Amino acid sequence: MKTKFILFFFGLINISFAFCQTTSRKDWIEDINYLKTELPKKHKNLFFQLDSSDFYNEIDTLKIHINQYNDFEIIIKLQQIIAKAGDSHTNIDYYSISKRKGQIPIGIMWFKDGYYPILIPENGQDIKGKKLIAINKHLINEVVDSLSTLIGETNEALLKKQFPNYVTHIALLEYFKFLQNDTIQLIFQGENGDKSSLIYSKDIRNNILKYGMPKMLQTNTSPLYWSNMDKIFWMEIIDSENILYVGYNKCFGKEVATLCGYKNVENLPSFQEFTQRLFSCIDTSSFDKLIFDLRLNAGGSSIQGTKLIDELAKYDVINTKGKLFVVIGRRTYSSGLINALDFKNKTEAILVGESTSGKPNHYGEVKQFQLPKSGININYSSDYFKYLKEDPNSLCPDIYVEPTYNDFENGEDPVLKIILEYED
Repeated sequence: MKTKFILFFFGLINISFAFCQTTSRKDWIEDINYLKTELPKKHKNLFFQLDSSDFYNEIDTLKIHINQYNDFEIIIKLQQIIAKAGDSHTNIDYYSISKRKGQIPIGIMWFKDGYYPILIPENGQDIKGKKLIAINKHLINEVVDSLSTLIGETNEALLKKQFPNYVTHIALLEYFKFLQNDTIQLIFQGENGDKSSLIYSKDIRNNILKYGMPKMLQTNTSPLYWSNMDKIFWMEIIDSENILYVGYNKCFGKEVATLCGYKNVENLPSFQEFTQRLFSCIDTSSFDKLIFDLRLNAGGSSIQGTKLIDELAKYDVINTKGKLFVVIGRRTYSSGLINALDFKNKTEAILVGESTSGKPNHYGEVKQFQLPKSGININYSSDYFKYLKEDPNSLCPDIYVEPTYNDFENGEDPVLKIILEYED
């Protein structure tokens, strides 16, 4: 479970090799001109929020000062310009490049009471149970504000989701000048005001030698959805509560993979077979509640989930207020969000959890093109999806539940607790 969590949540294993780019300034000018022309042309509506003159002026300003920046700085500045468009599906592929330049060996997660480490290096146990309050002399809010300039369509849920990943990227911390003499001091504070810190260098190998690889903090138990986070979809009967629990972690499966031309699809689970088992289970049993968990679902193909929800809506025995619950959260995004909206619009489901990072009415259907000289990928939205008459920044739950660090430490799921206690 610990290894699965590390790989699923943070991908901290890929920290050994650096990004090497040798694009000349002349070639960068050609790439930027290509981006300037092609992105507005290909995007469904790039200027729905950003004024076109501002976009073109910032692009031209970057070209004027191109000799002042290295390759990575050019990539980040382009991302900051693109992010102002307000579409989180549209970006330059800066994240994977930044990740390859190295990460701090630690895992941070947002809780209601702050940002806490949950993956801790072997020689850093004194920060356990303390929240991150500063990096060098910069308070955490300042760091959040700077890193948020990389995120299109900024909302609180998206920041809660992305910031813990960004804050471990050494290249991003260096770009925003949060390093001091090439060192990174993470400062943590406990409930009693006592402080501890970890001091890292830009050299990843030195950090590993000094602190060791991060390890998941020990907890008494693991919430049900964590125990199954490596699965695409799953279901389990909680006999003690007479509840059927369904986890839908990704809008994917054998059928979608086959349709998209993937290889080795025989190793993937069939969503059609899973759906048949689900409805067979509903037909042959009388459950008090059905929980459909989408809090880890960041997307894929929404079509298969929509079909399941359409069928589920016909089951009066389950599709009743107080019996059908859908869990959403900060990682519910894209097609995962679309399926959450299907539940909201087509069923009597009660939504529980946190607001989604995905925006209900959003640009999507992502396509890609490459910059001709650097070969860097540009992702862009080719369509627009409108699901609500109003235009909120997030899909908000009917019952709002924010996890605390204490919940994590005790291995508890406050969402499940609320659902179990719910009485109509």
